[in-house]
Amino acid sequence: DFDVTNYIAGYYRSKGKYDLVLEYLKDKLFRQEDLDARSYYLAAFAASQQGEFDLFWQLSNSALENFPEDPMLLNAFGYTIADMNLTEYFPQAEKYIKKALEKEPEEAMYWDSLAWLYFRQGNYSEAEKIMLEHCEDILDDSAISYHLAEILLKLNKTDQAKEMLIHQIEDEAKHLAAKQLKIIEENLNEDREKLASKIVGTAIQR
Repeated sequence: DFDVTNYIAGYYRSKGKYDLVLEYLKDKLFRQEDLDARSYYLAAFAASQQGEFDLFWQLSNSALENFPEDPMLLNAFGYTIADMNLTEYFPQAEKYIKKALEKEPEEAMYWDSLAWLYFRQGNYSEAEKIMLEHCEDILDDSAISYHLAEILLKLNKTDQAKEMLIHQIEDEAKHLAAKQLKIIEENLNEDREKLASKIVGTAIQR
């Protein structure tokens, strides 16, 4: 079912406005009404990005109490622990990610999370193996290619890492160009509408 609260919170997340994500979701979460896994995920992610780690753990624990088998949540919390380099919680992160993979073994993003956790632990060879075996189809994602490049650099595979980083830069440049083109087209359409309105108005006056 469509959830307008999550939709708006997701929009704020896409804009990097994590304070607004939390503001928008906190009433829903702490009323314990109409709870769903995505609300928890959005709020916990926003808390981690805001550096509010106590809130992140509070939300994570509540989420997994309510949705202990949800693979999206398990992977998200495991990856966040790895990405924030919270070393004391690495065993917990591995448990979360592997449980997610048990439920959705073909989900490449979960394999990327496990590889990134192994990278953080210094297990670079295993991280590379996972990326090459399970993440080939999502290497077009700039974040995934960045992960592989970081792993390759640690393994002194400089040329391969450079290739991945160039790919990432090109991908981001294309994305930025597309955004700029969209803005230009929107401005042109707005200008055309104003011109058309002006022409119609002049014609009516005549």
